[in-house]
Amino acid sequence: TALHLNIPRITLPEPVAEALESIDLKNPNELDTEEYNSYSGAAIAGTLIFFLLPGALVSGVYDVIGEFLAAAGKDFAFSALIGGGLAAYLSLRKDGAGEAANNLGKTALNAVDKLLE
Repeated sequence: TALHLNIPRITLPEPVAEALESIDLKNPNELDTEEYNSYSGAAIAGTLIFFLLPGALVSGVYDVIGEFLAAAGKDFAFSALIGGGLAAYLSLRKDGAGEAANNLGKTALNAVDKLLE
């Protein structure tokens, strides 16, 4: 990214990496720094998008204002698993969907860079 902010790497266990490769996904352990940042950015962006949009509806934030903090915590966890997981999966694909997810990740990280400048 412009500020040279790199996402800390998490090395996946070999059985997980092999499982990803067996379904024709990229192995995150083998991504270079720019690819890994895009992959991570896609997962973060997917989490936040899902957190702000459909995840809020699923968790009931709109219906029960008094329970906002509990609902927000549940919503964020749900968003990270579904939105972030889906975006991470897509970013590891070797096709146009993977390219689109990685572009989303780059855009998200560049937006954070601009906010921090």
